[in-house]
Amino acid sequence: WRDDRYQQHMGLTSDQVSRLEAIWQAALPELRKGRDDLDRQEAELSRLIEANADETVVTRQVDKVEAIRAHLNKTRTMLIWHHRQLLTPEQRTKLKGMRDQDRARAGAPPPPASGGQRP
Repeated sequence: WRDDRYQQHMGLTSDQVSRLEAIWQAALPELRKGRDDLDRQEAELSRLIEANADETVVTRQVDKVEAIRAHLNKTRTMLIWHHRQLLTPEQRTKLKGMRDQDRARAGAPPPPASGGQRP
């Protein structure tokens, strides 16, 4: 939604762009906090592994890391879903086509057929 090429190709209205940005800005603090928490907890996990900590302690830390990672992924997925809800079916199709073209140019494999689309 921030890229003029996407805005023009998809026919985004100024209201859609504003609403997409508002959703992003609302989620940004939680995404940043989640990323910071994940970095800290992963560093602690690495420290515990390097220190040959007890398996129970390492397992507990892995659980913390994975819980944060799951929450962060859920937050990102819901952000994508909220963004997607603002697009018309035609705009979603155009977005998918542009994403597929961008991936092909970058040499990335195509996304799974059943996967969600990221704005």
